[in-house]
Amino acid sequence: MAYKEDIMTDLKNVYREQAKYLPYNYETAPIEDMLSNYKKYRNTPNPKANHYFSGLMLRFWYLQSKLEFKYNITLKEDRVFYHDMMVDTINLATDYWDEEKGVKGTQAINKCASTIMLREMYQRRLDIHKASYKTTSIDTPIAGDEDGMTLGDTLVDTEADPMASTVSGAQCLIQHYIDNNKIVEAIILDTIATNDTFKHSRKTHKTIDEDGEEYKYTEHSTEFWAYKVVQLLGNLPATYLANFLAKYKVDVHILELGLDAIHNANNQKLYKYLANTLKSCKPLASTYLT
Repeated sequence: MAYKEDIMTDLKNVYREQAKYLPYNYETAPIEDMLSNYKKYRNTPNPKANHYFSGLMLRFWYLQSKLEFKYNITLKEDRVFYHDMMVDTINLATDYWDEEKGVKGTQAINKCASTIMLREMYQRRLDIHKASYKTTSIDTPIAGDEDGMTLGDTLVDTEADPMASTVSGAQCLIQHYIDNNKIVEAIILDTIATNDTFKHSRKTHKTIDEDGEEYKYTEHSTEFWAYKVVQLLGNLPATYLANFLAKYKVDVHILELGLDAIHNANNQKLYKYLANTLKSCKPLASTYLT
């Protein structure tokens, strides 16, 4: 529990540092103005996205405790979980809140918090969700790998519980990279593990059956898509730092250096980072994860 509390303190300190750059005090600023500006900068590389997001997270920090009090008798989660729910809440509010409709910012965020929690409760009741979550991609081959290596070979412990998700297996490996001062590689692997980084394609074929009748069938294929990974790395969201801190044990200053390295890299360098990271995973598949 102490470790989780340390994470929460680190997160709050990160938000406070970012909120210092706001043109006003987040504690008294109009919530609608912070929402409006976060919406404006959210999908841009402008650092103001972090500033306004941090202001909103701090302004509604108390809401995490309220959600925990209301839902934790059922969910039985730690504080970091409710922090993540607040991240989702603010992003959902930003997506759907419209200043021109006259809805108050506090009202929008409270409503979105309830929506996020109800979604979570609903998803947990779906057995099919629990059984199939992130289980279809781990056998997908990495395009161009001569050994026929799959992404699952690098991200999942094959001796672990077969019902464990790709992300759960990946977290052990990513923490290993962090512990060995390879923060750029850790960020790349986290990006792969938490996003759909596969190219899905289909091709229709015509053929003749044994009776001489022509029929069509569709062939589906999936392969690891390096282009998508580079695209994601070039547009990491404003919430990425906070989400990463919540999942892994990492020094915030080291993480910031890694994010700066990725932010300042052109596409050619990002492709090189990615290739080196995947290559470095190969020995780990047999020595670290097994």
